[in-house]
Amino acid sequence: QVRVQRGNVTVYLIENYYKIDKRIGGHSDEYAIDVAPIILNNRMLVPARVLAEALGFTVSWDDASKQAVFTLE
Repeated sequence: QVRVQRGNVTVYLIENYYKIDKRIGGHSDEYAIDVAPIILNNRMLVPARVLAEALGFTVSWDDASKQAVFTLE
């Protein structure tokens, strides 16, 4: 399980589980995701877009540089 916190938002991701648990203060919601976190070589790999958007970032793709762009507004 991975727990990430930004301010009062906490996001939990679990290996091979196609949902995230997002908690804001005392309120909790589950959201379906299309790619589950996996463990590879003793490291948990999580879908960056899912995690970033759950924490309030906007995610876009810059085709020219072939990079994901994370913006916090």
